[in-house]
Amino acid sequence: MLIFEQPYYKYDPLHKHIEKQHPHCFFCTTRYFYDQDKLNVHYRSSHYFCDVCRKLGRKIQAKKKHANLPEYEVYRDQDMLREHYRKNHHVCEFKECQMLVFEDNVVLTEHYAIVHNQKRETKVVFGFSMHE
Repeated sequence: MLIFEQPYYKYDPLHKHIEKQHPHCFFCTTRYFYDQDKLNVHYRSSHYFCDVCRKLGRKIQAKKKHANLPEYEVYRDQDMLREHYRKNHHVCEFKECQMLVFEDNVVLTEHYAIVHNQKRETKVVFGFSMHE
C-alpha cells in the first residue's frame, strides 16, 4: 500500500485499529508492530529464545499461538530463560556457567570433566532394546 492510500485516523479510532489489526509483544503489552515479521525481530532483539529447544525442534503449544508468540518459545528476560533451563534441560551448577545449558546429561558430564575437572556420575540410556 502506498503512503497516499493509507487511511487517516483520529486518535481513538487509530488506537482501536492498532489493537485489532497489528500484533503486539506478549511481554511488552503496549508495544505494537506493523506485522508479525517486525514482531519477530523485536522478540529476537529484546527477549530470549532457548537454543536447545530450537535445535531439538520443540515448538510452542497451539494455545499460545494466539498470544502473538513466534514459532518457538520466547522468554521475557534471562531469569525466565534460566528457570526454563532448570526445569527442562541440563544446566551446570557452577556460578560462572549459570547460562550454560546442555541437551543431555552426557554432554553436561563431559563439561564438568573438561571445564571443572570434576567427575560426575551419569546414567546413559540407549534408545533400543533386545528382542528375541
